[in-house]
Amino acid sequence: MARIDRSTLRCVGRAVPAVALTAALTVAAVVSEDARIDPERFFAAERSGCIVDERAPLAETPVSEGEEQAAVERATDAEELGYVPGQIVVVYEEDATSSDRREAAEELGAEEVGQTVEVEAGSVVSLDIAEDMTVDDAVQAARESSAVKYALPNYVAETFDDVVATETSFTTVAGDDRVADQWHLPFVKAPQAWEALASCGEALEPVKVAVVDTGASLSHPDLTAVVNRDRSIEVVWADATSLASWTGLPLRGDGYTNGGAAVSEFTSHGTHVSGIVAAQAGNGGVLGVASGGETSYANELVDLVVIDAFSLLASNGKPNATLQDIVYALDHARQSECRVVNMSLGFVSDDADLAQFFDELCRGLTEKDDMLLVCAAGNSNARTKNYPAACDAALGVISISERTAVGSSSLTFRRPFWRGSDVLRSSFSNYGSWCDVSAPGESILSTYVRSGVTDGYATMSGTSMASPVVAGIAAMVRAAHPSLSATEVKELLCLTATDLYKAGKDEQTGYGAVDAEAAVQRALALRQGATEQAPPAPAPETNPTGPEADAAPAPPAPEVEPSPSPAPETPSSPAPSTPAPATKRPQQSSESQAGAATKAPAAAQAPAAPAKASKPTVKKAARPTLRAMRRGFKVSWRKVSGKVSGYQVQYALDKKFKKSPKIKTLSKGKKSLTVKKLKAKKRYYVRVRAYYRQDGQKYYGKWSPARSVVTKK
Repeated sequence: MARIDRSTLRCVGRAVPAVALTAALTVAAVVSEDARIDPERFFAAERSGCIVDERAPLAETPVSEGEEQAAVERATDAEELGYVPGQIVVVYEEDATSSDRREAAEELGAEEVGQTVEVEAGSVVSLDIAEDMTVDDAVQAARESSAVKYALPNYVAETFDDVVATETSFTTVAGDDRVADQWHLPFVKAPQAWEALASCGEALEPVKVAVVDTGASLSHPDLTAVVNRDRSIEVVWADATSLASWTGLPLRGDGYTNGGAAVSEFTSHGTHVSGIVAAQAGNGGVLGVASGGETSYANELVDLVVIDAFSLLASNGKPNATLQDIVYALDHARQSECRVVNMSLGFVSDDADLAQFFDELCRGLTEKDDMLLVCAAGNSNARTKNYPAACDAALGVISISERTAVGSSSLTFRRPFWRGSDVLRSSFSNYGSWCDVSAPGESILSTYVRSGVTDGYATMSGTSMASPVVAGIAAMVRAAHPSLSATEVKELLCLTATDLYKAGKDEQTGYGAVDAEAAVQRALALRQGATEQAPPAPAPETNPTGPEADAAPAPPAPEVEPSPSPAPETPSSPAPSTPAPATKRPQQSSESQAGAATKAPAAAQAPAAPAKASKPTVKKAARPTLRAMRRGFKVSWRKVSGKVSGYQVQYALDKKFKKSPKIKTLSKGKKSLTVKKLKAKKRYYVRVRAYYRQDGQKYYGKWSPARSVVTKK
């Protein structure tokens, strides 16, 4: 049904003659027979200066379905959505120009705001999207741009807890020595590791450790002299609705949000985690795993950098950290030259692009920047992957519990996952083939700040507590042997872990419980030349890995069905200390490891004539990653190590690549390709290989395993 154009009849000045209005109405009526305006209302409106269409009130304007959805989304809290409304995170391709980036943003009606973070995966920046776009629409549109490598919602991270301090587990700092209640220290043999470092005869330098969390109390006696205030920061959202206000300011404590002047949330999560890593020795409170105890290296092993990434306050009063916050925090840790990073947090999502982005990000930080990323596995009592803990380059940590320390009344021992042991995976802890090691995480006593103002101590439970135990041990290993790479430290921690469930690696406990003494002794032996080889890779796991393992219906042979998770990371009563388990995995002797390196040199031979250059070996490419687009797809692949001059991408409509296959050749710097103008709703098979150019010839590696993608209409 036709309507009178309200733009011509919206408001008419009193000076316009009524005859002119009558003429306008007559013309409009001719255009539409359905246009009926009551004459009395018309002239009443004319006398007041306005003309009103009775079927189209002046206050109304047409609103599309997309605009309605965007409005509803923007009115919903980020905690409920799982991401921040009105924003997306974009990672641009390495070769994207400023013009490419501007064009990609303009297509979304968006603009770049906040700081761009340069990481190995690309340039990471946040976009404020147009008012009439939902986050999902903006993400899908951004992924169509050839300049965009990843487009993601600005996801909200979790600390896997709902922490509320209780009087029974909280004590003030009135000089009470609480070390006897820290059962995790003797369990992982931290005191023995301190003694080994003090007696090694080597000059040791402190290791920078970053704690990415909710901040830390700067007034707490066990932290005030430990935290590096020059490098510790708070990621601030002065205005929660605008990314332009997002920046980093000096750390003020634990619980400040949105740049406010007062503490507005009281989890004390970061204070507790920071104390587990490095609480000060010698002052009558608690001890950090890497504190050094009463040795000559007391408080000399760790330089603690605390990064408060949880500064965006949700409507329920709980602090949030977004994907962009965590990327910014990791980049700050990199610029601060931190060599160990603890993340008692994660993103639980089935977004394949998020997983791939974190894989690239963590691999770059580990291999290029030599940062060991230690991450909590999560508290869902499930195989559910949590990122970044599930990344290959990260060290994913499972929580374990000891009967004497937590008590037989704990759900962990009332409904055990296997029988015959006093050390079990904690009832709340995530697990799976993607996890690496285990550490104490139930009833862990550490530093605490109550209601944002009162410093003290409390026990908390969760993989958030297990992760900093491992981070503290990793710091001691890096102090013992600074030349070990982050990857070698990870392998060493796995190699020296104590088997708990099965020999080798299993999905219930990874490689087993971390052993600080064994790890530090091993690092010192390598430093002092007891062996001439880097630590070997850990023994193969006893459970299958990969998608098949993750999809398995149940944990390996538990005798009792897993029970629902209790409320994780809630403070509980202190527990007595307990010795560590004694069973160790058989290890290779240093002599056998060095065997190949100690062989006698071969007999001297007469010099031979110069040989013709041998045919180079080009390594096989890994399976690529595909993303469907409108009448096309985007393929990405990992950089192939060794001799590489470039890559080839082949795609076809059949698995055997015989039906009109196409090949695209790209330079060495490329790690992705966008293919357009294909048939819609067709399945294409794609594979990648590397090549190397020598003496005018190309030498090809083997094709990667193929993957398929169905193009969009």
